[in-house]
Amino acid sequence: MNIERFLLNPDFNDLVFDGTYNQQKVHKERFDDRFIVIYTKRNYNYLSQDNYEVAGYLDTKDKVLYNCNYYLNELLSKENSLIQKSSFGVLGEKIWNGIQDYIEKYSFANEDKLKDIAIEKYNHLEDYRIEIYKREVRNQFVEETNPIIKLEKSYSSYEFTNIPEYKGHYIDIEYLNNSQNTIEKYANKIIETIDDYRNNKEELGLELLIFRDKIEYLNTIKENKNNIFNDLYIKKDIYNSIKDIEAKTVNITIQYGEKNLTFKYDYNSLKRDLLNDSKGSSGYGKAYEEVSNFIKENSKEETSRWTEEFNFSNITSITYGKNELYHHDLEKIKNEEVEEDLEEIEK
Repeated sequence: MNIERFLLNPDFNDLVFDGTYNQQKVHKERFDDRFIVIYTKRNYNYLSQDNYEVAGYLDTKDKVLYNCNYYLNELLSKENSLIQKSSFGVLGEKIWNGIQDYIEKYSFANEDKLKDIAIEKYNHLEDYRIEIYKREVRNQFVEETNPIIKLEKSYSSYEFTNIPEYKGHYIDIEYLNNSQNTIEKYANKIIETIDDYRNNKEELGLELLIFRDKIEYLNTIKENKNNIFNDLYIKKDIYNSIKDIEAKTVNITIQYGEKNLTFKYDYNSLKRDLLNDSKGSSGYGKAYEEVSNFIKENSKEETSRWTEEFNFSNITSITYGKNELYHHDLEKIKNEEVEEDLEEIEK
């Protein structure tokens, strides 16, 4: 009897098989009506030297062998047509995704109640936390063509595996027997968690309040009243113009007053700097001294330790080889701004 037929045969629980390097004794124990736990023992004549070890979990319904170890795999046919192999790691990710989807649906279905629970904590958010999520929105606006705010998740898979009822791979078996009930069971245990460190319903409510804030802030950026987010729009234009090329360096031209300077800039550094929530950069590598002196001599900004940082709004051109990737006409924009100011005065 080959190993595959033995594993699927309910009438045999112990057999010895010849492996590549040694013989193995294979033992099966039924876990429930569907699953069998498989054990193997090498050098089975020397019990004190080599005890049984778990070699895999067989789903007899779907004929899938989970977490097959090296020694059991050695016995299986290389072209096995009776049993498929998988891992509980893959299944665990599927379970966790299902739990997250359930909690998100629960959050939106109970939004008002959860926000009421969290409102006091929300009203006492420290300024740095507010700035962090606003910065996330600004960076998302620059990086994504059509940014969509998603609900953040304050819980982790650790909370899932830390539930007292969680017993390793038994949850995987539980899931395969009844996927919906298993997801609901563990998702609700996470939702109801209250301990000395956190109240998960309060955290879910806080996520919802911040989620709505982020959407409102993104809409404010899109409206761009009085052009207060012009720097962000410039960064977005630059990022979109360069994001899809493969290059080590690009040529950047900056303009201050009537003078301009062209220098090489590391491509990956430019992409990174555009998402650093800064209006400019000073990471110009080998061109540092040249660019630094140019900015000191021509910038009309107040002297500070940031004077040597060029603003992205002062970039007039970015080229790669013979191709111009980005063009920004400062003179034209200045004239348009003057006209807008005159129009406002006339009103």
